[in-house]
Amino acid sequence: MKQYHYFKGYIFTATLVLALLNAGAGQLMAQDISLDSVISRARRNNNSLKADALNIDRAQSQTNISRSYLRPEVSFSSAVNHYFQEPLFFGFGDAGTIPSDKIGYGRFGGKDQANASVDISVPIYSPVNRSTIEKNKLEETQSRLQYRMKEADITAAVRQVYLRILVLERRKQLQQESIERNKRALADARSLFIQGKALLVDTLRAYTSWKNLEPDLLRISYAIDVSKEQLNILMGDDPAAHIRVADTLQAPENDILPDEASLFARSLQERPELQLLSLQRDIRQKEVTTAKNAKLPVITGVGQYLLQTQASSFKYYDAYYPSTSFVGAKITLPIYAGGRHNERVRKAQIEQQQAGIQYTDATDKLHGQVKQIVANLHETYQRIQTQTTVTNTAESSYRLTKYRYERGAATRLELVDAELSLTTARSAYLEAVYDFEAAKIEMERLLGNVN
Repeated sequence: MKQYHYFKGYIFTATLVLALLNAGAGQLMAQDISLDSVISRARRNNNSLKADALNIDRAQSQTNISRSYLRPEVSFSSAVNHYFQEPLFFGFGDAGTIPSDKIGYGRFGGKDQANASVDISVPIYSPVNRSTIEKNKLEETQSRLQYRMKEADITAAVRQVYLRILVLERRKQLQQESIERNKRALADARSLFIQGKALLVDTLRAYTSWKNLEPDLLRISYAIDVSKEQLNILMGDDPAAHIRVADTLQAPENDILPDEASLFARSLQERPELQLLSLQRDIRQKEVTTAKNAKLPVITGVGQYLLQTQASSFKYYDAYYPSTSFVGAKITLPIYAGGRHNERVRKAQIEQQQAGIQYTDATDKLHGQVKQIVANLHETYQRIQTQTTVTNTAESSYRLTKYRYERGAATRLELVDAELSLTTARSAYLEAVYDFEAAKIEMERLLGNVN
């Protein structure tokens, strides 16, 4: 049974060593990247942003399509027909031989007929098309705002993942330092045990403390690998590409924290989501106007040039080609369409009311979001100040306890407690810095800031 436990320990140690070796080999080939370069590459290559950029092009194309309905339309048509008998015309024939209750007919003309025409129509008055163009222009602006909001979300995600990698690498460093301290403590405990100055339980406790730290180191290493893969995906790169963050984690120094009133005022002006909802109200208003304009008359100028001919035995080359042409105007006035126009107006008005309610609801929710962000910024900033003091105290306590332990004035348990307190204090400090930076990222995302 004891051999089985030793075997499990060897397997775990080998796995940890291989993971660290792979990480080290990857670091040798890794590319150094700063946060600014990551954000820049994500803006250029992120697939979600590329898809949203195509939405802008699509909205512009829709506007161009709507504009085309206000331009002249010119078409050409032609037809060639062969009749097996002469064309039939009613109202002709011998009146003396035709009963009075029947309409006579006759056959005459060429069996081969052809015609060609050029038709033109020019919109003169079309209120529906004009209001549709105005709505499409607003939808273009909407697609640009959606792109900006997506860009802000991607930028925030990049900053979040980059920050996580910085914190994890710092935690990995602290864990490795803690393991080294515990290794030295284990060596000291063994030496004292051999000299008869310490108990076996002290050596076992030192060994247990050392081994308990290794799983956390492995977990952090895997978390770093996963975060780097996520960062590569956000940049639009190969997920397996080796990268190394070039920036360092900096604690805030004399940062000016926003107050709730000023941040709320900025959010009302700059938040893309609110701008989208406000624009949505305008779009719905244009839809109401478009639905009402569908009841108005449409005036179109029309014209045609027609060329016709008839021949026999396909002798088009020896036939006449008379032409006919005209210009005019056509008016179309909707009188009754089954109530369809009225229902479209009603539907558009309902959607306009919905957009107004959604904007009001988003504004109300913004109060809570701003309050939470400001509270997080102030709380984490104060926590950083507190943890700085706690970390300094823990470092001093560990140095003093270690000095006393080396001279036999402190027990092994006191040294373990001091080392644990130091590791806990440093980890809490890192967590406070991470939470503060995460709150700042959330604030920038709320404002739609991509810089």
